[in-house]
Amino acid sequence: MSKRKQSTLPKKGKEIRFIRGVYVGLTGWTNDAVNTPAKKRTSKMRGVIVSMPGGQDKPANVWRRSYPKQFKDTTNRAEAAIQQHPKIEMAMIDLCEMVAQCELRTHQDIIHIMNAELTEAKKHQRDMKGKARYRRVEYDEENHGMPLAI
Repeated sequence: MSKRKQSTLPKKGKEIRFIRGVYVGLTGWTNDAVNTPAKKRTSKMRGVIVSMPGGQDKPANVWRRSYPKQFKDTTNRAEAAIQQHPKIEMAMIDLCEMVAQCELRTHQDIIHIMNAELTEAKKHQRDMKGKARYRRVEYDEENHGMPLAI
């Protein structure tokens, strides 16, 4: 195998989970190959390796905002809910980025507002009774936060 061909082979780096774009909901790795092809890549994009359904790995270029900086095991049910529902995580990140533009000195005021809004939303959810929409969360508290086997 030539030296040029060998340097472009994908090399799995840190494990990541996609929250936006074509690969939303899938997992993969950063592509740590030395000379990955920059085909259709900008400075705001990153080479990754996507773990596709069916077990195949696919090298790709994605926006840096397509995956969070850190992939971690969940330690509580709230983290599990956010990780298992990428649209919720994406909405939360977008909200935080918009609030950060307001240059607030402390987080306490926004946390108080979010708590009040969440309380109101939960009341609304209960009031909807049979028409309410629920999202399933796989989480086993007895197994040190590891998700339940599906």
